[in-house]
Amino acid sequence: MASAVTFGLSFDEGKGTSLTTTGSNAWTAALIAGPSQLFGTKTGIPTFVAGKKGSAMHFTGGSHLEISDYPANKLLGKDLSIAVWVKTDS
Repeated sequence: MASAVTFGLSFDEGKGTSLTTTGSNAWTAALIAGPSQLFGTKTGIPTFVAGKKGSAMHFTGGSHLEISDYPANKLLGKDLSIAVWVKTDS
């Protein structure tokens, strides 16, 4: 069923400032800091942390991933399922 995955991230790189997606497309996800206008000095890029299995990402202060090299028609107008595992800080 792996060919049905359009976009996947394992976070197992463990370091760096970007991730490459798995699945039927190879897109680049840049690690981006949150806007300082909203978060002041409490912003930064997502960080790699130990996960339940392999690595995980810790998002804080508006940090996020940005994928800019994908054609919108690859995702829009299609059935879409999203699955994430989330562990909150508190």
